[in-house]
Amino acid sequence: MSTTCKEEGLDVQYLMLRAMFLPGKVTPEQQAFYVDLFQKVTQTPEYKDYMEKQALKPIFLTGNDMVKFLEEDDALNKSLMTEAGFVAK
Repeated sequence: MSTTCKEEGLDVQYLMLRAMFLPGKVTPEQQAFYVDLFQKVTQTPEYKDYMEKQALKPIFLTGNDMVKFLEEDDALNKSLMTEAGFVAK
């Protein structure tokens, strides 16, 4: 059983992205095929077991919701790295 940072006394949260990306020129039909395929994968007992055992958060985003997440995550990481002094000036 894994523990969270909070359980260890650290007030820290971090979302590590696990995603599938398609080339930019796929058709809407191709995109829909893979969205449907991966949606079905997330419903399998094996996937659910993997998510639980790895203490992963089962979030499924596509399209504009995924783009929004990526933009917000990028801004957060840039802010954190700047505050930590890891960004060259």
